[in-house]
Amino acid sequence: MVELNEALAELIGAFIGDGCMSSYMNNGRIRNVTLFTGNWKNDVPYYQNRIIPIVTKYLNGTKNIYHRKSHNCMNYVLCSKEIFQFFCKLNLPVGVKGNKIKIPKEVEISEKLTLACVRGIFNTDGSVYRRYSKQYAGHSKAYRNYAIVQFKMKSLKVIKQIKKILEKQGIKINKITKVLNCHVIRITDQNSIKLFFETCGFTHPYHKGRYLNIIKKPDRNKLLKGDMYTNVTKGL
Repeated sequence: MVELNEALAELIGAFIGDGCMSSYMNNGRIRNVTLFTGNWKNDVPYYQNRIIPIVTKYLNGTKNIYHRKSHNCMNYVLCSKEIFQFFCKLNLPVGVKGNKIKIPKEVEISEKLTLACVRGIFNTDGSVYRRYSKQYAGHSKAYRNYAIVQFKMKSLKVIKQIKKILEKQGIKINKITKVLNCHVIRITDQNSIKLFFETCGFTHPYHKGRYLNIIKKPDRNKLLKGDMYTNVTKGL
């Protein structure tokens, strides 16, 4: 098995968020397929500039992204047995993930690997948005410069793992809630949100852009001059 590093840990996180594996018989041969599905408009740059370079460098994967126009989504299809076995050896489930999936123990042995994995999960199953409230007299519905970071997943196991990992870094996490068939955690404390991005870094341009559009201008200038974005992208 390929030795794990932060780049591969982020890939594992992206798989936990957006990936799935299937194994089926086709013309008398067993086909092992690993598939990543994302938003066509928002996620393609992340896959082109981050995920695909990781896959091609460490797992000899292909570079082809397909536009599934009927659902306006992107599919990154990998038919490699090597890649399929890479994820299987980490005990990531084949077929419907449901609540069977969790951050692998091979990742949890290292803080750097764990945080990189959380970054990959956030990039694919997380969101950052402006804080809103019920509008009342003298107060706008939107809180200017206040952000919320959210993880929303079907797997309660993964949500609990993320909560524990981030709290260990001193990040304040709201209690776990349930929305329809998904489990949700949010970071609403602004200092904790800054700490979250300083700890995990940015590798998804869509999330980075949304966050910078929300926060105050002085903070934005400070962040743009710093290294918090480049530290995780200088090398794979």
